This record gives sequence, structure tokens and C-alpha cells, in this order.
Amino acid sequence: MAKVTEVRLTIAALIYGIEIDLKLLINNFITPYHSDLAFIHDQQVREKIKVRFQKDNQGIEIDKNLDSVIEYLDFNEIIVTINENKVFFSPIVQEYFKSIFKTLTSIAPIRNRVMHTRPLIGGDFAAV
Repeated sequence: MAKVTEVRLTIAALIYGIEIDLKLLINNFITPYHSDLAFIHDQQVREKIKVRFQKDNQGIEIDKNLDSVIEYLDFNEIIVTINENKVFFSPIVQEYFKSIFKTLTSIAPIRNRVMHTRPLIGGDFAAV
């Protein structure tokens, strides 16, 4: 049982690091050029983000706190947001993100299994 816990915690730490880095990309290269959540193209996702943010931050204006709002994006929403806003990145970063997009997308279900304490599947550790 201890081995499973160690694997789960290791995967969680790796994914947490990836999430932090991806959120930094959004906060450093996308949100500075926006005054609202328009960079999140899916209207339903924008509404979900608003609800999540306002639940924890009553009375705080979303449009004046975009960097904080990013903390309320799910892992897959982060990936999609970066992919939809590639124009804000240098060609090198765009190419690199394109090369890892499928891998990041495949990590999302693993992230959900780990963070929601669902059973891991063989290969989850290797995939991350």
C-alpha cells in the first residue's frame, strides 16, 4: 500500500509543477493583454470560472483580478486556453507547446484520478 501512496504523491507533485508552469504562461503572456475573460473562448467555461471564482471571492471584481481567476481553471481548461491563445507566445514556445499538446491532454485524466483519489491505471506513472 505504501508503494501506491508514493506513486500517487509523486504523480501529484509532477502534475502540480506542470500546472503551475502552465498557469504562469497564461499570467505572463496572455492576461496582460486582456481586460476581461475574453481570452477564454468557450462561453460555458467563462461562466464556470466566474462561478468558481465568485464562490471563494465574493465582492472581488473578476476583470481586475485575472491573474487570480486563472487559479480556478481546470487542468484541461488551462491547456485549451494556452492552445487557443498561441499568438501571444514566441514561435519557439508555440512550436514547443504544439509538440507537447497531445501529451498534456493525455495527462488530464491521470491528473483527475490522482487528485480525486480514484484508482490509478497501469502506466499512469510512466505517462506523467
